[in-house]
Amino acid sequence: MDRPLVMKGKRVSLGIYRREEIPRMYRDFADSEVQRFLNRPDKLFYLEGEYDWYDGLRKDESSRVMAVLLNKGAGKGRSDGEHELIGSVGIHDIDIISRNAELGYLLFRKYWGKGYATEAVWLGIDYAFRTLNLRKLIARVMEPNRASSSVLEKNGFVLAGRLTGHHYLRSYGYVDELYYELHRDSVTD
Repeated sequence: MDRPLVMKGKRVSLGIYRREEIPRMYRDFADSEVQRFLNRPDKLFYLEGEYDWYDGLRKDESSRVMAVLLNKGAGKGRSDGEHELIGSVGIHDIDIISRNAELGYLLFRKYWGKGYATEAVWLGIDYAFRTLNLRKLIARVMEPNRASSSVLEKNGFVLAGRLTGHHYLRSYGYVDELYYELHRDSVTD
């Protein structure tokens, strides 16, 4: 069963999560490499917790979390006629008065380095500015995560500040947390 798409791109789209995808999300989001640069890389994931997270999505008015989907035919050997779940993009802490929010995203490891994150983030930006009518987005990145910084910079985000030695990451020690921002008026169509 296919799903409603929220934003359609060339190679990836953003769509509504489906409950039956929870076991796949549980397995792929809990990958230690995927979790390595998140605020809580030590967090333990439980399948029941992922179902609770999913159930809360439709009730949470301050966030819009969407599945990142590989478009039909976009990957080699794709013949199932179905969009394949490859990650997540979320607009969080939506402030409807000040019209700003935080953008977050992640992809399953096997889809890294193919440009999918850059396109998915662009779709998230477009959704935030056109559909939600926001005027500013922020995003946070752990400094060793150069790939994520690059995705943001390719999409027009600029470094706005840093918290020095703010997070402890195994294999890195204390690292800076970088704050990026993107203003709606700086985005060209």
